[in-house]
Amino acid sequence: MKILVLGNMTDWCELVYGDFSEVSDFSFVNDNFVSKMNLVQKIAYKLVTQNRIKILKKMLFCNIVVCKRIIKELLKYNSVWFFDWNPLLLNKCLLVRIRRNGIKIGCIFTNILKESSFAYRGHKNYLDLIDYKISFDKKDSELNGFDHFYYSYSIHNLSKKYSHQTKENDVFFVGNAKGRLKKILNAYSYLRNRGLSCNFYINGVDDENLVPLPGVTYNKSMSYQEVLNEIQKCSSILEIMQSNASTSTIRLMESITFDKFFITDNTNLFSDNNILKNNIYLLDSIDFKAIKENCFDKNSNMANKNKISIRNIAIIIKNKE
Repeated sequence: MKILVLGNMTDWCELVYGDFSEVSDFSFVNDNFVSKMNLVQKIAYKLVTQNRIKILKKMLFCNIVVCKRIIKELLKYNSVWFFDWNPLLLNKCLLVRIRRNGIKIGCIFTNILKESSFAYRGHKNYLDLIDYKISFDKKDSELNGFDHFYYSYSIHNLSKKYSHQTKENDVFFVGNAKGRLKKILNAYSYLRNRGLSCNFYINGVDDENLVPLPGVTYNKSMSYQEVLNEIQKCSSILEIMQSNASTSTIRLMESITFDKFFITDNTNLFSDNNILKNNIYLLDSIDFKAIKENCFDKNSNMANKNKISIRNIAIIIKNKE
């Protein structure tokens, strides 16, 4: 059995799921074969993935140049799993050709469906071409008939790479506003008023909604490596859930990996028996003294680390074969 996992070409995907390369029977690629293409193929690939010139995409570039080159690589595998937002995932011609060659197709959703590339590009009908669909969000999985997996993280590589800890602030937050700006700023005020220093990065905020606040930076583009560097400087990570989401996000995985307190407004997390809650607080019931004095329970957190290993999602994928 050989399984290929294709990332979504972002630096966070490379870092967060790089441990796939260490799992038996798995290969992990985040560049979508671009490095293996010749110049003509690279030009064709760029046009295809950017959805330019639809007629040429279907008649020439997709059918002749790009698809054949990629299929040649995929024939080495029993199945190929795409992360959502991989541009090839919305190439219907390629998906059809993959299936014709007897290769199973899977999709890993790291966001709820309405925030996925299928929804943004208006291609939900393409979901019928996907054999296996798994999502980190339990409620969204049940709603759409997907299998559910617990959010996984490259514990081994990242915990070694980012082992330095230099505290500069108490609470770190990073994320797009996505209709929750008021909730984020209310959380900021609540934490600041109780003596915690904050380092917030909020993106996707319109000019008329920019409120200058100490420790708040708006609309700053950050690589995931920069996010990880900022995480090393804090005692705790804040999560504010998006509407309709029910399962905690990558922020929880980061807090476990790097031994940080986790503050969240997700009440569903406290009915989840997979994770020990010793270092986790609901937003309205924080142990402020523990955070200020960094009284972190490393023993229970070590148990949590074992539960978010990439090997866990690898087992789910293998069981689908």
